Amino acid sequence: MTMRNNIFITRRLPLIILFLAFALFMLSMVGNSGEIESSEIAERTTVRLEKRLAKLESYAYAALERHDHGCLEGLPEDMVIYMYQNDSLKFWSNQFPIINDDISHRLTVQRLTSYSNRLSSPLTDVTEDISYMNLGPKWYAIKLIPGDGN
Repeated sequence: MTMRNNIFITRRLPLIILFLAFALFMLSMVGNSGEIESSEIAERTTVRLEKRLAKLESYAYAALERHDHGCLEGLPEDMVIYMYQNDSLKFWSNQFPIINDDISHRLTVQRLTSYSNRLSSPLTDVTEDISYMNLGPKWYAIKLIPGDGN
């Protein structure tokens, strides 16, 4: 009888595997029936981003009020604050992954290390409106907050 069972299993094995594959496929389709609309995802992302930007603005205004310009305690690692006075970097907390952080619009000497480097820093394009900038492998939400000396 063992031989008979082995022959039965061997002949029916492809059919059993096909049935299991079909059953798993149907289960996967049932699991995706509660799909979330892309507009809902966009709305949740917007709310999260607005909360993060509000938090960053509170740190930026705290940095503007400080006179010693020491390290900002509690600033998350994914947030960066640069404070310039005229064209000179006066204070920073965390860093962007860029080589040239000079914000003057006219850089007189091109960097000799690479001809592909821009003549001006990407930070010269920052305005008071929120915009997005690609710096290296990541995208950043950026905004200029005017203060004393800007």
